[in-house]
Amino acid sequence: MIGDWCALGPSLSTDIALSRDGKQALLGLGDIVLLDLARKLPRRLTSNPGGNGNAQWSPDEREVYFLSNREERRKLWKLPIDGSAPPKLVVDHELNINDYSILPSGEIVFSVTDPKTRIDIWLQEPSGTQRALMQTEFDERMPIFSPDGAFLAYVSDVSGSYEVYLIAASGKGVPIQVTNGGGTSPKFSPDGRALLYRKGRNIFQIALQDGKPVPDKTAGEVVQRFLTRNLESGKAYALAPDGNGMLAVQLGDASIPREIRVITDFFDEIERATKKGDKP
Repeated sequence: MIGDWCALGPSLSTDIALSRDGKQALLGLGDIVLLDLARKLPRRLTSNPGGNGNAQWSPDEREVYFLSNREERRKLWKLPIDGSAPPKLVVDHELNINDYSILPSGEIVFSVTDPKTRIDIWLQEPSGTQRALMQTEFDERMPIFSPDGAFLAYVSDVSGSYEVYLIAASGKGVPIQVTNGGGTSPKFSPDGRALLYRKGRNIFQIALQDGKPVPDKTAGEVVQRFLTRNLESGKAYALAPDGNGMLAVQLGDASIPREIRVITDFFDEIERATKKGDKP
């Protein structure tokens, strides 16, 4: 877990991007922070007063992609990890970009909130051409490519509640509903053989084969569950490279009330205290 020792100024992110060797992590909301996990040393990569967040590694891990509203609305930028060049604009859209996923081949999927069609998923080709990939009367959000680029996981409320779906990366075909009873913030395991998602403050994992869920023969559904106490909202987690550990942003114990007190006859108690001369 990332604890409160990571205090650099910006708030901890609702997203975490872990390097392939598991030794470094990108996080941050306000500014992007590169975190050396072994030495617990954070290094700020951006110093912009505007919001910077949703950091992801480039395929060669020499650059960081991130969303920023430094120019009138939220766009996708990239920046060399070593700071050798200023941020470069990667995706500009007429609407604010909510989240995104990139492929080594250059394709980028991202979601935007449209006043008419709600939340839609768009695709930008390596040439820079953009087109709507999923644009319906329902929400389609949180798109993420599988590591091999063959499939796309996303979240939709077409069933009446937010569930996780899988579809070919082209957006063609019939999507497969992965979750039942709610699911958001999907992420693939590094080897692409499992899909993780959150439900409430816990993370669940289900095995995949050829882009389809493989139900556990015993449980009949999810094969693994990670208990994450006080997990931060969004994609604030990342599976370790070996698949046996979890890195997550955890809220402090004081951030979430541990009890609810119900006071009955509240105004009667005030009246009684007032008559006695006591302070209510």
